Amino acid sequence: MPAPILPLDSVSGALVQIELAHYRVHAQKAFTCHYEITATGATKMTAIGFITPAATVARIHMTVDAGADDECVLRIVQTPTVDLDEGTNLVVFNRDRLGVAPKIATIQAVPSVGLAYSYTDVQAAGANISITANNTLHYETIGQAGNPVSTFGGQSRGTREFILLPESQCMVILTRSTANATFCEITINFYEALDVIPRI
Repeated sequence: MPAPILPLDSVSGALVQIELAHYRVHAQKAFTCHYEITATGATKMTAIGFITPAATVARIHMTVDAGADDECVLRIVQTPTVDLDEGTNLVVFNRDRLGVAPKIATIQAVPSVGLAYSYTDVQAAGANISITANNTLHYETIGQAGNPVSTFGGQSRGTREFILLPESQCMVILTRSTANATFCEITINFYEALDVIPRI
């Protein structure tokens, strides 16, 4: 069996190494989506939700960034009970702009593959999202008045990445802690791979 050909810099001859998440961008398998809104009312929710694909199609490796200009609770919830057709289609961008759409889908009776769902506070209330200790992957209080605070901001990917269950619903939710008008934003970044430990 021939030895593998290693990628070398054409000028210095040094070995070229890039992180796996960066490689997925070049492989057209890395995606991002963002939702933001200002709303009023304690316990009101802002959310992004989607359905993950079958394990034979792709596993979703996800990280989340979120911010708020007043106190909110961030939750990442998988396998909640969610009423269908309550959100709004949210565009998901391939980080390689010539790449194809992702394999995730909207939480609908007839899911739209390639899109996520965004939820205003009214839509989230209508969705009757079930949140329990058993389906909450992450819980964190973020935000302070006048200063949006990004969660996970200084941590490495290895301590904030989730490899999601296949064929299940996932929700990233910000819940307001005060009755003040609060600006909330959620950004989801993920890449797709067939293996839990992806092969390049």
